[in-house]
Amino acid sequence: IADDEIKHLASENFLTQIAPDIYPNEIKRRSPQFLAYRGMINCNGLQESFSGNSQQILKLYDSVKPSYDNNSLFWLQYGMAQAEAGSLDIAENYLNQSLAIHPKNNFQTRHQLGIVFLRQACTSQKPGSMLDKANEGINILADLIEHRGDEDAYPYAAYLHHVVKWYEAAGDLISKDDWKSLSEVADIAMVKYQADEHVREADKEVRRAMLKRGVV
Repeated sequence: IADDEIKHLASENFLTQIAPDIYPNEIKRRSPQFLAYRGMINCNGLQESFSGNSQQILKLYDSVKPSYDNNSLFWLQYGMAQAEAGSLDIAENYLNQSLAIHPKNNFQTRHQLGIVFLRQACTSQKPGSMLDKANEGINILADLIEHRGDEDAYPYAAYLHHVVKWYEAAGDLISKDDWKSLSEVADIAMVKYQADEHVREADKEVRRAMLKRGVV
């Protein structure tokens, strides 16, 4: 029930205080300090806590940045917050910082980077100039499906949702074969994760878009 300024001050003080006890990149640690840090720095949690006030959220990340400058998880969450605020180029930069600090098995950061690439392509005024970036995003998410798709639904859901958005934005740049390949990925996703709400919604997006374009 506190106002945003008080929440900001409390969060900043706490995160600064526990920073010396946080070991960068040791996500498997289960110390109380790390668990508290991971929860408090989480972008989605901050979105809820600050009622979607991106300005306040970015202000908090910026204020504790000196304490977590070498922490991969911090840059991942900061990059996600920038993407939520619509600053996709800054988000790309911060996600790359996360990968530079922790390049091995950093699946979540690569996941977010693939999404950012596709969002950048979708929002461009000249989709044709963004083909390489869009394809890079598609390849990242496809690779995550290959390596994580048997364990987690999120690579499929993200792939379907963001690739279909790109295909719609790109229009005639996308062939019928591309659409059919996307449909095949949706079929596989539904076999594996039919109970997952995000996968089901993404599958519906693909089907609606294909009907709209007359792709059978």
